[in-house]
Amino acid sequence: MGLSTVLRFTLGALFVCSGCVKITRFGHAIVPDVHKSMAKDFGKFLRVAPFKGYIKITSVQYMHIVGYTELLAGMLLLTNNLAALAALILTVVMASAAHTHYKLKDPVGKIAFPACLACACLYLVVCGKGRKKEKSD
Repeated sequence: MGLSTVLRFTLGALFVCSGCVKITRFGHAIVPDVHKSMAKDFGKFLRVAPFKGYIKITSVQYMHIVGYTELLAGMLLLTNNLAALAALILTVVMASAAHTHYKLKDPVGKIAFPACLACACLYLVVCGKGRKKEKSD
């Protein structure tokens, strides 16, 4: 089992869990403090969102959009269907999350985690499934 496979499964499971916490009552029941904190945080994120002047959504709707995106893309990573596309979408989501934390002047730890996830997802886009190995002569 190669690095790409391990990374794909790990990221897939992480994003499925993260998406579920954001969108389901199950997530709220299991980790109520995290769910409540996320809903509050998404209100702050909405203030610096690049689309805020174009689309009117609530912080909970924003959290659900991100949650469904993470859940679906994570499932695609786990099933290896359209894994490169899913990884690309998650790269954009996590890079946006890192940028949002930067704009809010959050501590480096809150910026670094989504930035590292974005890099890991980008690795899957560039080096993951579908890349042909070069033959040596």
